[in-house]
Amino acid sequence: LQISEPEECDWAVHPGGKAVLNVFHSPELGINLSRDDLAPSWESLRYHGNLAAPSILQVLGAVLKRSGERGRDKVFVIGFGPGMVVKYFGLTRAKSGKDGA
Repeated sequence: LQISEPEECDWAVHPGGKAVLNVFHSPELGINLSRDDLAPSWESLRYHGNLAAPSILQVLGAVLKRSGERGRDKVFVIGFGPGMVVKYFGLTRAKSGKDGA
């Protein structure tokens, strides 16, 4: 994604539980995301619980809608699986039209 600061993108983090999400608010991790940064993940956990692998898709849908409203074009996606397997990738919103808008 070529970002140097966490606030340069939106975050779609798998809502595997309170302990998992709280790690991303920790200064020890080095990114120290705010509660607002992870609002879609917290809302998914609150209303749907941990849906296992499909959780990240529900969160990603909410983040993509929100990132468009916030004018951000990058999303960092992090999913977790059994045995603490971690998968991550970045998405960049494609620009449409001949003027790139």
